[in-house]
Amino acid sequence: MPDNTPYKAILVDPFAETITEERVYDYTSITKLLQVQLFTAINVNDKGDTCYVDDEGLINGTELAVKYKFYESPLAGRALFLGSTPSGDSADTTLSQKDIYDLVLGVYPIFNSDEDNEDEG
Repeated sequence: MPDNTPYKAILVDPFAETITEERVYDYTSITKLLQVQLFTAINVNDKGDTCYVDDEGLINGTELAVKYKFYESPLAGRALFLGSTPSGDSADTTLSQKDIYDLVLGVYPIFNSDEDNEDEG
């Protein structure tokens, strides 16, 4: 990402139940918007859109996951949709808030297996 160039991104926040347009400048913007230390990227479509999510979402106590049409498993926590160029540089997302809304199949609780086992005993 070139310095100080904002890119259009869309943030899905299952905790606030919102889908909002955001501006991303660099990787620190991604970590701040996702409220994480580490993130991973998932290809969304052939237009270069990428979904960034918490890389440790299933092991750090995140309580909600979102199921999307483009990925077979629910993704834990917040998700940020950002575009990319063929060479891998960041770009504006081609998706709108409505496009993202249409990709969401549902929001689900994440259960901690240790707590679940205690409840059974």
